[in-house]
Amino acid sequence: MKSWLALLIGSVWLGLGLSTAQAALPFASPDQDRAAKQATPPTGKALLYMYRLDANEPQTAPVIWINGHNIGELESKTFGMWTVQPGSLVIRAGQADAQPLTIGCEDGRVYFVQMVVEKNGRVGLQSTTYGTGRQDIQTARLVQVPAIVAAAPVPTVVPAKEPQAASQSAADTDKLGLSLTFKVGVFFPVSTNQTIGSADRKLSATSFLYALQGEWHHKTGYAIGLELLGHTHDYTSTASTESGDVDLSYALVNLKYYVETGTIVQPYFGVGVGRTIASFSAGSSGGVNGDFDSNAAQIMAGAVIRFKYVDLYTEYKYLHDEFTVSGNTVKATGNGLLLGGRVTF
Repeated sequence: MKSWLALLIGSVWLGLGLSTAQAALPFASPDQDRAAKQATPPTGKALLYMYRLDANEPQTAPVIWINGHNIGELESKTFGMWTVQPGSLVIRAGQADAQPLTIGCEDGRVYFVQMVVEKNGRVGLQSTTYGTGRQDIQTARLVQVPAIVAAAPVPTVVPAKEPQAASQSAADTDKLGLSLTFKVGVFFPVSTNQTIGSADRKLSATSFLYALQGEWHHKTGYAIGLELLGHTHDYTSTASTESGDVDLSYALVNLKYYVETGTIVQPYFGVGVGRTIASFSAGSSGGVNGDFDSNAAQIMAGAVIRFKYVDLYTEYKYLHDEFTVSGNTVKATGNGLLLGGRVTF
């Protein structure tokens, strides 16, 4: 009797184990997983990533509904990827009548949605920024169904026939709002030998360049901002031991355009105009002293590498600046290379 009871209990446990294994979602291959994490949208389409990072408590795999269609499930630490047509996407999770998340999709864009399953079983959806989404899916695994895989056709979600008011998309969120960037680098004047204050003097060939900029970003990719920057050059006289330094401070209004590439790298270019104050301080008798102001202009280009919290900011700038000292034109024009960090609010 005991042997039959043991056999019965063992069979139940075996059956439960098989049921759990069969219920598990199939994963894509490592190559497919890597490709999906670096994918870009096909021509005329957008990409939608949905992922889940919470602990699998309770052990559930909520169903995903897009525009009323059941398109798959997500377990803990997994993600799915779909190509979608431009238009309005109404996304629900868990139940077909659950509270929806609505996204307005544009072709060539990438959107990220995180599913959160609480311990009480409640399921929530939230849009995440491009940088956050790209970072988050690195810790998740691609599910084979309904993800895009090499051997399977690309599933397409049809937009709703009557688009609802679209909420702010993940990609738009990454472009909207304010950002603050601190940059440091090196400045190279185009002319080091100049006549300053009626005497021939030589500026140092390089100087430390620092800048602080604030920008307001629009969903079109344009950004307008204020930049404060400065650099200091030592100078010496070619005919005596006279020396000193000049401190240049700038306040510029910039207009930039950030190019959306569908990756974490975002190139940009722009222009700026403003004012300069050049403060001369003589280190010995006979040197130049005083403040001189002038107009300034710049062009710049670079790339932002977007991460979850702080973005890496790189920039090249050509800064044009000329002012007059004792009747002589002094050229503070030069090239700058900068590296910094950006925080978006």
